[in-house]
Amino acid sequence: MNKKNLLLVVMLAIISMNQAFADVVQCQLTEPLNPTLLVGVPNQIQANCANPSTNNQTYSDFQVQKMPTSPLPAGLSTPQYACNSSLFSSDPGDLAPGTNCFIQNLFTPTSEEATTSTVNFTYGLHYGGMDYYPSSANGNLNFTANNLKNFSWNNLPSPIGGNVLMMAANPVNAQQFYAGTDTGLFLSADQGNNWTWVPALADATISTIMFSNDGTQIYVGTATGLYAASTTDPTTFSLVQTSNLTPTNITTLNMPTNNGSQFYVGTANGVYSIQNNGNNSYNINLLTPSTGTMGVITTLLNVGNTLYAGTQANGVWSYNNTGFNNNFTQIAGITGGTGTGQAGSITALLNVSGVMYAGTSAGGAYYSTVSNSLMSFNPITTAPADVTALGLSIDNTPHIYAGTTTGIYTALVPSGSTTPVFANIINYPIDVTSLVATDQGMAIGVKPFDYFEVFAAYLSVNGTTPIAIGEETYDYSTNSMLFPGGNNNNLYLATTNGIFYLDGVNTATWNQANIYAERVTAIAGNNGSLYIGTQDDGVFYSPDNGQTYTNIEFHYIGNNPPIRPVVSTLSVSHDGNQIYVGTDQGIFYLLSGQMLVQSTDTQFLSVNKLYHDINGANLYAVTNRGLYQGWYGGIFEPIRGVWMLNVSTLAETDDGKNLFVSVNKAQENNWENGVYLVNFASDHAQKFPGITAPVTSLVLSFDNKTLYAGTDGAGIYYAPVNNGDWSLSSFTLIPGSQNVTINSLVVSEERYMGTRYIYAGASGPTAAAAGVYVSKDGAPFQQVLNQPVEEVFMDNSRDTEPDGTVNPFDGHDRGTVYARTATGIYVSTDNGQDWTLLTQNLPSTATLWYNATSIDDSGNLYAAIVGGNVLLGQFTASNSAPNGTNNAKAQHHAGFLDELVKAVKKAA
Repeated sequence: MNKKNLLLVVMLAIISMNQAFADVVQCQLTEPLNPTLLVGVPNQIQANCANPSTNNQTYSDFQVQKMPTSPLPAGLSTPQYACNSSLFSSDPGDLAPGTNCFIQNLFTPTSEEATTSTVNFTYGLHYGGMDYYPSSANGNLNFTANNLKNFSWNNLPSPIGGNVLMMAANPVNAQQFYAGTDTGLFLSADQGNNWTWVPALADATISTIMFSNDGTQIYVGTATGLYAASTTDPTTFSLVQTSNLTPTNITTLNMPTNNGSQFYVGTANGVYSIQNNGNNSYNINLLTPSTGTMGVITTLLNVGNTLYAGTQANGVWSYNNTGFNNNFTQIAGITGGTGTGQAGSITALLNVSGVMYAGTSAGGAYYSTVSNSLMSFNPITTAPADVTALGLSIDNTPHIYAGTTTGIYTALVPSGSTTPVFANIINYPIDVTSLVATDQGMAIGVKPFDYFEVFAAYLSVNGTTPIAIGEETYDYSTNSMLFPGGNNNNLYLATTNGIFYLDGVNTATWNQANIYAERVTAIAGNNGSLYIGTQDDGVFYSPDNGQTYTNIEFHYIGNNPPIRPVVSTLSVSHDGNQIYVGTDQGIFYLLSGQMLVQSTDTQFLSVNKLYHDINGANLYAVTNRGLYQGWYGGIFEPIRGVWMLNVSTLAETDDGKNLFVSVNKAQENNWENGVYLVNFASDHAQKFPGITAPVTSLVLSFDNKTLYAGTDGAGIYYAPVNNGDWSLSSFTLIPGSQNVTINSLVVSEERYMGTRYIYAGASGPTAAAAGVYVSKDGAPFQQVLNQPVEEVFMDNSRDTEPDGTVNPFDGHDRGTVYARTATGIYVSTDNGQDWTLLTQNLPSTATLWYNATSIDDSGNLYAAIVGGNVLLGQFTASNSAPNGTNNAKAQHHAGFLDELVKAVKKAA
């Protein structure tokens, strides 16, 4: 057979439709479905088309494209458009209604194409802002609208726990509790069993909580100020302020027992007296020292009409609230601590029958005496040097307890102003964080000291040796404790792993309360399995997409203390059988599906990012000490050419032969900033010329022939491969990106038209400069979204073609890009022209932790929220744009239904 007259049989695969679509355009073929495609001759598929859903109105404007679903062979001509047998090089616009329009595909095969039998094609129709893809039914060629799926968030349960800093119980309403965490405030209406997040204080680190004496008001201190709410409307908080005074950096609160509306606020710059007048009206006064500076207030204690203030570096001060003198006076005698002279770092104050006791962080403990009406402090020589807490037991024989970082000390309460004598009552070191007197003895909260200390709390009766209470708790710490008393004899622990309580102090088993306060730092999903990395509680695993969780135990090299590391990044292997965890204590990998084992020689690394290469064979770790390469089995070795450089990110060609590494603000030599090509054979890294700025992001074009680099304040650069040799390449600045701070880059390429888009996420340097920038086919960058962008990313789910091969575009041809910002996640489905904030079904109490988002291999978007759940974002078939509106542009792109495009085989 003459190759120039080679007959190609076009086979159209039936599209499996599992979603309901709005429009189906029926086209009656006017010639056979398998036309002869002749070399050098324009060819067409010809049909009359109408839409039954619009009373069979005949369409008058079509764009028809012959769309290759595998890489283009050389010589493929650019698609053209046709209507009414007229030829158009671009969209002709709407013609008169009722005009019959022929669908044509103007495709002139070359001789090279005619001899190629492995190219797959799809015939597509575009009309009225929608893409249509073919299926066959009843002898017709049907084109089915491929709308953007409607996006919605779905709530998944999240792991129980979180870093709970303190708790407070309403003195009147025994059911009402508050808990402060580093992710905000939580409220319980059932004595601390179940908790709900208070959205008014989203993402605030709570420093202190206090109820009014009558239980009608709740006050919460944060770095941004003091907030108040009525306990009858317990989630509506307002800032405590006047027109000219707003206390900030709240450190501690004190409510005198003899005044229900006046209270005191310790801050980073002194003490405020506040009078609550009701209806959000306050009188606020700053109580100044008579001489000198008080500085940061660490603790407040009210005794009668006197307020005592402990400071971070300037000892103890007193204030008498009955006279006309609004000044604090420094109490003499404390010379230890972090300062000099009269300075001291005060950690605790305690009043015992009129005698004041003060503990310091480095200068021991002191007790007060009075001479000529002037109080002064005297050192307690038997006390430990580093006092973390002071407490007075309510046993038959009251004792003063002093907690330290290495043990627990007690002393009998002396008579009068005699010096107490302290003694250590435990024979091994424990790190005490808090003391609280209970009706059963002194409860002692601790944090793990070493492998021999695995309990969160102890109990000492009448000054005797403490005994552990509850079961072993391994690697979480007690931050503080609460013993409400009255009708509630439970002991509550606020820990780095949530809230635990005992039904009575002497019971053996801790109950974990249902509080969802985890600060999630990383998420990874794969085929229904979900891994959650956290700041305080390690890694949680869910085999059923968040319905149940297991906390995975860490196993350490050597004698590291069992403090769970902060998880920074997660990476799941392509087969889903292995998880790697990057932390501030190195790299961990899953062993036998049961524990995370610390990889040898990585325990001193702080890992920023983990990357699997495209083939899944190698794993790269970006760390504070350079780039490391790992293999299955948890073995990691440094890549010598960039060892000890401050590597920020990397990129790799699909064949694995070229690895590019960027350096951002090298630790010692700024001249090391830039982009490097790693040569594995020589253990050397070659720096590319043309770019000397700190580089934050790298991305390769789809064809692996152009490398793009985003910088910290110097714009975006590109480097094309030079005759197949990257070692000869150099970087050039792309116009329109100068002076912009870039934090991420992604590349998108239209599979059918070959158009290349480069998206850049920018965080500054100014608010006006922040946002998303896009460059089309090398043109100057244009800003398309003005938001402080933290990252741009794409749906990288993998498509499988009918022949079983994986689509090489791997999602980058979808026209859909996400922008993670401080205010939400935005999506564009039309190559950056229009952006929509994804808010559908988002819980009203949800605040996203946008540093914890990911897309799995199925295109599912995960994001963590505080207040109860992990969010799973998915698209479902709909006529609506992501915000619920009818957005034709949002409907335009194939986006998330690209997997429905089936191949039309061309075979000889």
